[in-house]
Amino acid sequence: MTLLGKTSGGGSCVVLPLTTAYGTFFRISGPSRLAFTKNGSFYDIDQGAEPDFTLAFPETFYDREALTDYINNLR
Repeated sequence: MTLLGKTSGGGSCVVLPLTTAYGTFFRISGPSRLAFTKNGSFYDIDQGAEPDFTLAFPETFYDREALTDYINNLR
């Protein structure tokens, strides 16, 4: 999978897998957090996902023409 965009905000909530009565599977963030302690302080285990290709400006995230041009020129 290739990621486009900016580094995500991270977080450390557990992922809860759920299904509907019809069998549709999806995942949501749960209420529990994963962390580690160091010198008596808690630290999140997740510092965000780094994209494979960065989109420098948020306004281009939804510009389909600009995204298409960008993707077509990736090497």
